[in-house]
This record gives sequence, structure tokens and C-alpha cells, in this order.
Amino acid sequence: MAFMDFLFGKGERTQQLPRFTGQQQRALSGILSGAQQQLPQGLDFLSQLLSGGGVSEETFERPAIRQFSEQIIPGIAERFTGAFGPGSQQSSAFGQQLGQAGAGLAEALAAQRSQRGVQQQQLGLQGLGQLQALLGAGLTPQFDTRIQGAQQGLLGTLAPGASQLGLLKLLGGF
Repeated sequence: MAFMDFLFGKGERTQQLPRFTGQQQRALSGILSGAQQQLPQGLDFLSQLLSGGGVSEETFERPAIRQFSEQIIPGIAERFTGAFGPGSQQSSAFGQQLGQAGAGLAEALAAQRSQRGVQQQQLGLQGLGQLQALLGAGLTPQFDTRIQGAQQGLLGTLAPGASQLGLLKLLGGF
């Protein structure tokens, strides 16, 4: 074949060259395989985070409400009873104190909700960035294509000169 290429030349050829070593390719394949399996759940979670519904409000608020009803209200009641006697829980001051404590709880829960919303949005955006990076790695071409131009053989190199000689003979130049 080499002699034929020498005489007639070679046509244009393309060659595929791997971009990654075998170890890199195996690592990338493993990462993408794992990501593909987790993709539906990950997208659902990202969607929940970005829509503000990542974790239920009740999960975070329940402990604060329980602490309020089991510790703060009884603590206020004990203070009033100890300071003013058993009938003091019927006073307007006791109601005002409970109202202030309830308002403090409502403010704390609202601040917590707001902070959680911001954190969820940030987590969602970080997750989207990581998903984009992972998809980018998955969509990266695995090979580079190299085009090797045509190479003229010996006959192709001599042919123009031979045809000029033939033309000169015909015209009577030799």
C-alpha cells in the first residue's frame, strides 16, 4: 500500500484523537453515570428550593412553638404567680406579657422564614451552577478531529510537467 501511496498519493483523511487519558475517561464516565441516576431526584429538589418549598415550615417552626408553649408561657405564669399571687394570671398585665412574648415568637419565626428563604434560593442557585458544570462536562466532546490534507504522489507531481512536454511536442516545439 505504501508504494501505491507513493505513486498515486493519498486523499484527505480525518483522524479522531482522544481528549482524555483512559483514567480521566473512566472517572468522567463514573461521575456522569452516577449523576444520571440521581438526576430526577436532584431536579425535583432544585425545583423545590428555587420555588421556596424546599423544607416545610413546620419542620423548623414546631420546636420554637413547642418551646413557647412548654417553657415560656409556664415561665411567665410562674413569675406572675410568685410575684403577685394565684389570681395574678387574670390580670391585664399577664395578658400583655403573654402578648409580647407571642409577638416576639411571631417576629422570630418570620425572620427565620425570611432567612431560610434566602438560604434556599442560594442553595438552589449553587445547585444549578453545579448542574451546569456537570452537564458541561458531559457534553464536552470526547475526541478532537484532525484533518490531514491530501498528499500528491509521484505521478501527480510528474503529470503537469509531462503534459506540458506533450503539448510542446504537439505544437512542434521539440
